[in-house]
Amino acid sequence: MKLFFFSLIGAFFLMSCSGESEDDLKDMPNTDTPDTAVKLTFENDIKPLVEGRCLKCHGMPTRFGAPAGAIFVSFDQVNANADKMFARINNGTMPPASEGALSSSFVETFEQWIKDGKLEK
Repeated sequence: MKLFFFSLIGAFFLMSCSGESEDDLKDMPNTDTPDTAVKLTFENDIKPLVEGRCLKCHGMPTRFGAPAGAIFVSFDQVNANADKMFARINNGTMPPASEGALSSSFVETFEQWIKDGKLEK
């Protein structure tokens, strides 16, 4: 009788797995790939950071000694200067010490936006 039950249980397990093969598993999408990750955008992620920390000096018009050409109000302006902005953030020349350091979250978000392709929306 025990042999019958063990055989029955074994057959059940074999039948329940018979519908899946390695080929079935290969066709399943990998949701952990960077291609499917949500990418950062200027509108959602960067604009609020720039408005909160940069526009005091780099608005229209520039103030407090910011160069006249260093205006970061629009996507086009930030996009065109993103690499320079990030270099200045990384070397510590921006923001000025009197304004306090940027948070690591700000720096990481800005860097990721550049890596993601500097998307607008």
